[in-house]
Amino acid sequence: MLWHAGRSHSPDEVRDAVSRYRAAGRTDAATTMLTSAAARDLRAVLHIVSTLLDAGQVEDASVLVSAALDQPA
Repeated sequence: MLWHAGRSHSPDEVRDAVSRYRAAGRTDAATTMLTSAAARDLRAVLHIVSTLLDAGQVEDASVLVSAALDQPA
């Protein structure tokens, strides 16, 4: 379910879900969702990164960028 959400939810929904998972101490779920989102096309990833940065979720943006860079070309 987290993989599907990361790949299909809007940037705002991804941001909010990741924030809620972190607040609940579910770092694993937050990371899974971000890793899944990293498999989206570049424009979608950048949009999510922007949304995370606007919300002050710098660590989450960093996790997403790192995961995206680890994706096969």
